[in-house]
Amino acid sequence: MKHSAPKKTTKIAGQKRLLKRLSVALLCVVAVTAITAGWRFELIPIPEFLTEQGAQSGGETVSSPAPDQEQGVESTATPTPTPTATPVTVDETGVARIFPDLDKEAWNKSERVEQTLDAGYHNTDFRMVSVPESDPVELDYFNDVAFLGDSITQGLYIYDTGLPNAKFFAYKNSGPDSIVNRSTLKNITGTEEVALDALAASAPKAVYVMLGMNSLRGNGDERYFTYYSQMLDMMREVLGPDVPIYVESMTPTTAETGAERPALSSEYVYNINCLLATLAMEKGCYFLNVYDYMLDSTGHMDPAYAAGDGIHMNPTGYARWVECLRTHVVT
Repeated sequence: MKHSAPKKTTKIAGQKRLLKRLSVALLCVVAVTAITAGWRFELIPIPEFLTEQGAQSGGETVSSPAPDQEQGVESTATPTPTPTATPVTVDETGVARIFPDLDKEAWNKSERVEQTLDAGYHNTDFRMVSVPESDPVELDYFNDVAFLGDSITQGLYIYDTGLPNAKFFAYKNSGPDSIVNRSTLKNITGTEEVALDALAASAPKAVYVMLGMNSLRGNGDERYFTYYSQMLDMMREVLGPDVPIYVESMTPTTAETGAERPALSSEYVYNINCLLATLAMEKGCYFLNVYDYMLDSTGHMDPAYAAGDGIHMNPTGYARWVECLRTHVVT
């Protein structure tokens, strides 16, 4: 005699078939929505120091050749995604996600754009959270402003196209570690000083910070960000709560420099700037996007702005930097 299947089993099988069909239908709806909205799949690389695997891997670090001390060339690190588009580098630490195309019209605006969280990693595009464009201030606005930096910042003092009347605490080949450790440094003026003491004594109405390209070593640069975080805390302590601190983005390098010295590439600096922007927000500082002001159409420093080493800037480049400073002031 042929036995019929129990009704309970038949019911469960039917539920499974229905669930499968609903899942397929849902995926189709998501795909159609993504295509209509212009969404795309991307792989966002997580900095190695933010992953448990990277913290324990002890992998080989790629560093640049010995810097040219006469030119003040400062080392950066391993290249990652291009600065003109969302990162697309794929490696074993990548995390897949769907998100809308970035709207360039939203950059440098006062409205903040909600960011996407991926497995505990906050992927902040620094351009989306930078100080919005404002009416330009006069050059004498910066006479009472302090600039803390390295040899790249020194050019703002050296060239007439910069801001030679501002207060400068710029030390060749310095990094946030030398500030935190209260090392005695030689200023661009030739004065030997402890940076934080000299900065506090100048009583600036605002402080702009850009330093540490020579401190970068690649693989996420956990050490660099640890010191940078401590440095911002110490600056706030000596300056008080009312002095605005602008964390400036690092500037890009030329395509030739990136090709010859991969550890000095614009691509890696792009990712460093994203993490600097996040740190600035956490510390209650403003983030200033100088990086985009120096780019050409290929996503590298425009040769028209570059000094011979492809890292520092010429007088035209410093004039461009001043343009950015004058039109991005929080008042």
